[in-house]
Amino acid sequence: MTGENLPPSAHPGAALDSCAAALPPPKQGDSSLFVFSYLGNMKLITRIVGCLFFLTAATHGQTTFEFDFANYVNGTQVDSVISGTGTEFDGSTTGLLYRDIASGSGFAIDAVLSATSPYVGKSRVTGATGDDVRVNQATGVSTSYNFAFYESGTTNLFDAGGTDYSYDLVFYDIDGRPVGLETFEFMTPGTFTLTTTTTVIQEGTSFYNESVGNVPNPTPDDTDLDATQENASVIGTFSNTNSIDFKFTTGSGGGNRNYFIDGNDFTVFDTATAAPGAPTPPVYLISLMALVLWLKKRFRRHEA
Repeated sequence: MTGENLPPSAHPGAALDSCAAALPPPKQGDSSLFVFSYLGNMKLITRIVGCLFFLTAATHGQTTFEFDFANYVNGTQVDSVISGTGTEFDGSTTGLLYRDIASGSGFAIDAVLSATSPYVGKSRVTGATGDDVRVNQATGVSTSYNFAFYESGTTNLFDAGGTDYSYDLVFYDIDGRPVGLETFEFMTPGTFTLTTTTTVIQEGTSFYNESVGNVPNPTPDDTDLDATQENASVIGTFSNTNSIDFKFTTGSGGGNRNYFIDGNDFTVFDTATAAPGAPTPPVYLISLMALVLWLKKRFRRHEA
């Protein structure tokens, strides 16, 4: 399965056209003074400021999902055909199936995590721990995975209907030496966040842990990660894509290893190097520059 990038719902240019349509044509004159032709009228200034905020909202207004993977369908596995679920998934694909992962968002979404290359691990401990995905994988193995999101109860990949959206996935319990070097490598573009005190090393879109051997596993009742777990984690932020691809590699050492994925329903990095939030001043500056350029272009059209 491959990712499907959905079109943005509010292109900045469209936002400018709709909000600035209310502005009257600028006065005739030197185009170098195009901005000042508006500044003698407070009503026009108010409209320009309104356009600026409208543009910022249009550019950054989107749905941010928080996923909960507690509704794991027992018995489904990353390398086995999904069957016996009473849905269209029966016999149609392989993977771990999680139901209704975005409850309360207004969207009905299921998730399927599939191995796209040979997988070796223990099925009895693979599935979910509390609200999080859990996958057990043998040591000395490199396996590729696809994590896809579907319209609930169907085999149709999720379509937000033109709404921009993003989501965070927290990949944690990245063990290091001497128990076995574990590495996540991401093939799908995203923004990645580490803590300021991280023990994880980043090389491009690969993340591994050298210094902490055996990171504590979570328990089903955990409501947050402790400092050691956070420092051995990476947050991937993905936008407008209903499928991501990544690879998990376990070093030699014998036995099996686990990795976990949290849908950001409770995990917050307490000391993150970067964190999602409200638009920062540079964003507003960019929006203002875009508005000024549009006004200049409008003035030149009026002169012609």
